[in-house]
Amino acid sequence: MFFYAGAGDDELSALLSIKSGLIDPLAALQDWKTSPLCNWTGVRCNAAGSVESLNLSHMNLSGVIAAGDLQGLPSLIYLNLCCNSFTSSLPKFFTNLTMLKVFDISENFFVGEFPVGLGKSPSLTVLNASGNNFVGRLPEDVGNATALESLDLRGSFFQGSIPTSYKNLKKLKFLGLSGNNLTGELPAELGQLSSLEKLIIGYNEFEGNIPPELGNLTSLKYLDLAVGNLNGSIPGELGQLPILTTLFLFKNNLEGEIPKEIGNISSLTLLDLSDNQISGEIPLELAQLSNLQLLNLMCNNLNGPVPAAIGEANTVRSP
Repeated sequence: MFFYAGAGDDELSALLSIKSGLIDPLAALQDWKTSPLCNWTGVRCNAAGSVESLNLSHMNLSGVIAAGDLQGLPSLIYLNLCCNSFTSSLPKFFTNLTMLKVFDISENFFVGEFPVGLGKSPSLTVLNASGNNFVGRLPEDVGNATALESLDLRGSFFQGSIPTSYKNLKKLKFLGLSGNNLTGELPAELGQLSSLEKLIIGYNEFEGNIPPELGNLTSLKYLDLAVGNLNGSIPGELGQLPILTTLFLFKNNLEGEIPKEIGNISSLTLLDLSDNQISGEIPLELAQLSNLQLLNLMCNNLNGPVPAAIGEANTVRSP
């Protein structure tokens, strides 16, 4: 059993300053008054009595979070502001958060550009800023946070291209950038993210070809490049993804034939190539996909018969 001697005066001041900037209609933080602050709602301390966790999620909070206040919590490893009503911008810079492992500000209404500085958090494993109203470019310095395992920036208004610095995130398992205004070509460097299991970057304005280097992502289970301006042919290298279960490429400008190599992905359960300009015949090799539950090829320029073996597969359903 740990006895908390109490966090320092600097941390007390930092937390009270944070509270002063918040609008708290549910009085969720009414016990934020006097020490011991380690017993305050949403606050957790380590054995030394320093604040290591601040969980203010699902409290209907709004207002402003100042950079100086967070920097007054140098031992912070967990910050969760998820699912509130913040409509302000974040500080332009975050410094002194070198211990941070989890940074979650998802499902709010934060505006402005995403702050710089989290790339200097060497232990950061989770960054979730999805479901906000950020603008400007994706944070390039995040590519320096090489311990990252999950990077979720979906559902804002980010512009520009995917930073090439993200190629450094060798431990990344989840990359979500969908539902923004991203443009440019998909960087071939994405194929260097050897730990990636889910790549969800559809619903943007990407153009150019699908990089064949994505075929190097042998841990990939979920690939969503749907709804964009991608063109060229579907690379046969995608057939090298041994445990892929979901492949969504619908609503692009893809052309050429369906590569027969897709039939090598025996784990595939969902395959949607609809609303493109794909031509030629449906390859017989797709009948080898014994786990397939959804096959959607509508609104293309396909010709010829549907291979009988596909029609006989009792697990496949149409959309």
